[in-house]
Amino acid sequence: MTQFQMEAQALRTAMKGTGTDEQMIIQVASCRNFLQREQISNSFVALFGLELDQQFQKELSGNFQLLIQHVFKNRHAAWAEMLKNAVSGAGTDNKKLIQLVLLMSDKDIPEISKQYSNLFQQNMAQAITSDLGKNDWNKLIKAWLVGKHQTTYDAQKGADELYKAAKGLGTDEDVFIKILSTATHESYREINQAYTAKYKKYLRDVIKSEFSLNSKLAFCLAHDYMNNPIDAICSTLHKSIDGMGSDDAMLIAVTTLFADYYRGQPIKDAYSQFGDIVKEIKGDTSGYYEKALLAMWGLV
Repeated sequence: MTQFQMEAQALRTAMKGTGTDEQMIIQVASCRNFLQREQISNSFVALFGLELDQQFQKELSGNFQLLIQHVFKNRHAAWAEMLKNAVSGAGTDNKKLIQLVLLMSDKDIPEISKQYSNLFQQNMAQAITSDLGKNDWNKLIKAWLVGKHQTTYDAQKGADELYKAAKGLGTDEDVFIKILSTATHESYREINQAYTAKYKKYLRDVIKSEFSLNSKLAFCLAHDYMNNPIDAICSTLHKSIDGMGSDDAMLIAVTTLFADYYRGQPIKDAYSQFGDIVKEIKGDTSGYYEKALLAMWGLV
């Protein structure tokens, strides 16, 4: 038996007979990355003629079930399903849509788009932007989905452009959209540094004051992602567990999509600007759901 087949067998044993061995399921899920978990899922079908997702549906419950189902899926297919959920039903979940789109890298976009088309027979960009109107954050999302962060700007000129765009009455959002959706990460970081050095203000604070409501969320998140992706991930994670009650859908989404990349000390260190990630997860979740979240982030 291959290692993946052995782990598929361990999952079968964990869910067979009376009672479920949730701890074994958490162990298998958290000791593998998303590519390996997909292999385990395929091995499960080959060995037992059963869909692993359906077995989780049958044997588990609540947010623990949803998290485990998500992490054993193809990562980009899971992302596509989350996007579909955000735009389905009575009205779009704008906050969720903004967060799911503006955490996409240029490499992610075509993969998610392909999965979206395969799963739902729709063009992803058209499906998620067609009903959003002409507000600033919708324009940013449309530009972001082009996936062309390839331009190297002169840092000083870029900083000056953004300063002029925010000066006086009204904001020229087109300048912010252009730079946020086309600059390379390195170029954007240099613009950010040049802005602070010349104008004695943090660019993020300027964005925060120039935009409101969902546009503020979108432009601040895009800024964070371009400056340092892990900061954007931590910010989204913090929003999902901050305040009265957690936003479990987003907590599950961020864990599914990014825990494999920033496990252990990296997420602990980056999150420290908001607090202690272990304490916050423990304070807002419980049971096997809490244990699974901590294990997936490598925090146990």
